[in-house]
Amino acid sequence: MTPEIQANTQMDNASLADFMRRHALTASDVAWVVGVTVRQVRYYLSGAYPIPQSISLLLQAYDEGRIDSRWLVRHLLEKGV
Repeated sequence: MTPEIQANTQMDNASLADFMRRHALTASDVAWVVGVTVRQVRYYLSGAYPIPQSISLLLQAYDEGRIDSRWLVRHLLEKGV
């Protein structure tokens, strides 16, 4: 049985930076995937703004292997992102 994603999980800027490093993602990559600007991702990385829970949950699901990059890209392209 896989652990449930915590509904109150909040990613902080250090966790985001670590996630990006482990997955070899740029701020531009993350911005495209989560639907924000590169500037906003940089704000998240600097700690100037909190990372929204929806973004935290999406990145956590990817990190835990609950969704893979092919699924994510396919669904984003279907939505015209």
